[in-house]
Order: sequence, then structure tokens, then C-alpha cells
Amino acid sequence: MTAFKIHKLDATTSTNEVLKKRISKNEASVPRVVWAEYQTEGRGQFANRWESQKGKNLTFSVFWPELPLGVLDHFQVNKGVCLALVRVLRSYEIPAIKIKWPNDILSGNSKVAGILIENYLQGKELKSTIVGIGMNVNQSDFSSYSQASSLSLLLGKELDRNVLFEKLLQEIEAFFLSLNNQVVEEIQKTYIENLYGYEQWCMFEYKNNKRKGKIIGVNPSGALQLEWQSGEIEIFNDSKLLKLIR
Repeated sequence: MTAFKIHKLDATTSTNEVLKKRISKNEASVPRVVWAEYQTEGRGQFANRWESQKGKNLTFSVFWPELPLGVLDHFQVNKGVCLALVRVLRSYEIPAIKIKWPNDILSGNSKVAGILIENYLQGKELKSTIVGIGMNVNQSDFSSYSQASSLSLLLGKELDRNVLFEKLLQEIEAFFLSLNNQVVEEIQKTYIENLYGYEQWCMFEYKNNKRKGKIIGVNPSGALQLEWQSGEIEIFNDSKLLKLIR
């Protein structure tokens, strides 16, 4: 069991939006989760649509009201939640789990989960955060997005979504409760170790051209550090500008 107050909905526009409305009405002073069986306007990073079959997957959002982090450390939430998902998926023996910068979870080359984080600031501090999570669990048809897969396809059997949901909440809660300076340092190291393409020469699409480069790091604010084959090092803050195509 966790300390989250859980609200389960049959359908909604977006679980992130449900929590944002509660915040605007001062109705979100404790950790909360909104889980919807279907989202009509679910979205990923940069307003990309997240398509999910009703009753097959996990689409939920987590609200955490207090964070001991400064504004410049906002990406620690992204890293910590990604690693929480990685730990749970590895406990299910999902093969070749990696984090694709900045916030997708892959099995091999296939996307199985993604997160969308919306932080609330107060002065120079992070006041609270909403973490939207979409995970492909028992869906078998991905005709509209060939680069996706699901846990059931990878394991050859369907999973109990309620059990998986509880395990995810336990790991996410443990991350938030353990946040301090020492944990932040550990998160940085572990995130890099689990990063898809780290220290490997890969093909990237950049400015409509394909170039070979390798990821050499991610700075504390979340910017990707990339070394091109030419030896030039470039920093990327926006994942829309750079596409890893392997």
C-alpha cells in the first residue's frame, strides 16, 4: 500500500488535466493518483498524442505536493521516475530495458512506456509536480505506431494491470520519499548507466540530415551531451531537434 489517494475513472480527456484542475481549486494538498481506462486527449512530450486501447494499458498521473529541489534540479524528477519504471519492468524480466532521452522507456528498439512531467514552481524552488505515465501492458495492435510494443507481446502472456499499477506506485513513492542530495547524485549516475545509446556510436537525424554521434552524458538540467563523429561536442535541450534512429 502507498500513501496516494487513488481516483479511478472510466474515461477522461487527460489524467494530467484532471489533476491540474484540482490544483487550481486547491484540492491537491496530498499525494494523489488519477488512473483512467481511456484518455481522449492523452499526450506525450511536446503535445504528441499517446494512443492507447481502452482497458488494455496503464494511463495514469501522479501528483506529489512537496519536493526538496531547486528549479535547476527539475530534471531529477524525470530521471527518478524513469528509473522507477525501469526497476519494475526488470522485475518482470522485460528484456533489454533502457531509457531513451529524455523520457521514453524502450525494450530493445520498441517503446513500451513514456512519461510527461509538469512541474509547479514557487520562487527558486520546485513546489510540486504532476507525472503522467503511459505504459503499454496488454495491447497487441500497434498498427498506427510500428515502433511500439507491449509487455504482453514481449512476455507472451497478459499481465494483471492492478498488480503492476501497485508496484509502479510503490517505486515512485519510494523515489519521492528518498529525495536528498546524496540520492540526486546516485540518480544521475544510474540514469546515465541506463541510457539508450550511451557511449555507443548511433545514427541521429539532425537538421534533416543523418549524422553519426554518441551520447556522452546528460547534464543536471536534463540537456543531452552529444559527441559527433567529427569530434565536435554539442548540447541539446530540446528533443524535437534531434532524433535517435540507431
